[in-house]
Amino acid sequence: MSKLKEVFSNKGFVELLVKSGVFCLLLILELYFVVWREDLIPVNTAWFSLNIGGFGTNTPIRLILFMVLAFILLSKQKLATIKKYKFRYSVFILYFLFSFLFAWILKSFRTASALNPELIENYFGIMIFLKFFLPAMLLITLFIAVFDFEIISYFWKKLKKEIGISIGFAFVFFQLVNLYQAFWPFFSRMVVRSVAFLLRVSMFEVSKNLVNPSRPTLSVNNISIEVGKACSGIDSQMLFISLFAITLF
Repeated sequence: MSKLKEVFSNKGFVELLVKSGVFCLLLILELYFVVWREDLIPVNTAWFSLNIGGFGTNTPIRLILFMVLAFILLSKQKLATIKKYKFRYSVFILYFLFSFLFAWILKSFRTASALNPELIENYFGIMIFLKFFLPAMLLITLFIAVFDFEIISYFWKKLKKEIGISIGFAFVFFQLVNLYQAFWPFFSRMVVRSVAFLLRVSMFEVSKNLVNPSRPTLSVNNISIEVGKACSGIDSQMLFISLFAITLF
């Protein structure tokens, strides 16, 4: 407890934690209220997921949070002694406006692509470049806005090895997660079998169809449901595995 009090008595470390929270909050707000306004455009999720290695729409946020947690755990001793830097409002306002601009451009890019799908076919290379360039610029400008150049310079000079290890670990881990997620049809079938057994014990008329491995179906009293990926339990397993991996890290 005394060690913890000593760490949190360092104003620079507390400032870093606050800025990290502000960065994540602003990023989520920009993504959900500007970029990912799915109700505004007919989104093709396969194209607009902003995926990394085939992951879903929220993967960039999960990957960043995992990377940040890994970096903090790996660099905790150096970060605990970081000095306090002066907050410059001019830098924050300027680069936050830049990040908001990139968020708006990304939303406009998504809208134009959704309404004109021929753009993807005719200018595939440019569209792929913009798909990843615009989110990258949004992240970079928002990071500069919140942390300023002084802290970024400190990270690069003192913690670049830890940054590299965290990025590599997060990328490899999420590639393994992607491979594991391919087993979701197996878990969906297990859910169907388990629920069917419990309902039969409860004296319900139950039938199941496991012919199609990706669409296992359960029928009860003329009501049929398909247990898809979202209901297979794979997301809960991923959450547990992610937290366990961070603990091991």
